[in-house]
Amino acid sequence: MAVQRNFVAVVIAVLLSLHVSTNVVTYADIIVLPKVQVSALMDLFRDWQQHTEDVNSSLPGWRLFDPNITADDVDGYYDPCFFYSWRGIFCDIVMNETASAGRNELNSLYNARIVSITVSGASIVGTLPTSIWNIDSLVSLDLSNNQLKGSIPVSLGFNERLRSLNLSNNTLTGNLPRNISENWTNLVTADFSKNKFTGNMPNLSTVASLHTLNLSHNNFVGPIDISVLNALTKASLTILDLSNNNFTGPMPNLGECSNLASL
Repeated sequence: MAVQRNFVAVVIAVLLSLHVSTNVVTYADIIVLPKVQVSALMDLFRDWQQHTEDVNSSLPGWRLFDPNITADDVDGYYDPCFFYSWRGIFCDIVMNETASAGRNELNSLYNARIVSITVSGASIVGTLPTSIWNIDSLVSLDLSNNQLKGSIPVSLGFNERLRSLNLSNNTLTGNLPRNISENWTNLVTADFSKNKFTGNMPNLSTVASLHTLNLSHNNFVGPIDISVLNALTKASLTILDLSNNNFTGPMPNLGECSNLASL
């Protein structure tokens, strides 16, 4: 587990370095998220607000606002990227030099993209709206240790930037989408443990970057596909946990999976 903790620490450090950036942003500046990302956050918050008992304590700073309102309308715009004002939202911020040149000297205009949503252990109750998977700038998504339910939609958005995904310790159900390996091509660590996922073991053999995979404490069925494990371990897979599922058939010989440090 020390290997896993050190690896996760490196991922977090990378995310923080992305957020800090070299830009010097002040409270007078204006930070603008793409409308599609604002809409995705609104969908997420709207769902969680309906089901979570004390959503303001769980998600301080989060609020509903019209995605069509411009950043210049300071009375109606609540920037999710502005100085960590929304719990768990981290952004990559870059100055829009062309737009800033036409503004006064008191403030500049920055373009932003959400790179991390980290809301773990916040007693959130709700689902995962389809739109959240369309934030194609996400590097890390950690919604572990909540009370999320429902399934991961089949229509996953393509995201080659996603490196870390942690949905552990919720009550998510259904099959894992077959196109995970096609849409999340650079995933490094994936934790689906302690949910109620069903179906066969997902085929992630084409995700060559995958270092850590935890599928434990679910309801996966069928045989363990040794060809998938061989392909993953020959690439990057080092940590694997398939315990406490309903797999059937003989236990495959893992002797060829020589790169596994933890099983």
